[in-house]
Amino acid sequence: MSPTRVQRLLQQGLARHQAGRLKQAESFYRQARAVTLKPDYASAWCNLGLVLAERKSQEPLDYFARALAADPKLVAAIVGRGLIFQQSYCLEEAVATYAEALLPQPDHSHCQCVEPCLASS
Repeated sequence: MSPTRVQRLLQQGLARHQAGRLKQAESFYRQARAVTLKPDYASAWCNLGLVLAERKSQEPLDYFARALAADPKLVAAIVGRGLIFQQSYCLEEAVATYAEALLPQPDHSHCQCVEPCLASS
């Protein structure tokens, strides 16, 4: 499968994700991950985890772990993991994870959601 095809699938997934069509976004992200035939495709794992996190599933922790195994500095995956901890009321873990996300790129757009949780700790 060509890199262009994979990128197109990710873009289609992102467009649906931003439009709130989470089931459709999940489908595109799963296709992108599958067609790469690369278990370490960090963006696809991370995006899939983010969609599932919005659907209040615990499953994304595994996807974020896979994304971070492929790219340990992927801020979106670190923040996503923190979100799961926060949704599960594991606030100590959420704060520690959010703090970890701020280390490599404190100005990253995904870190904007981190500040309220850190301020309340």
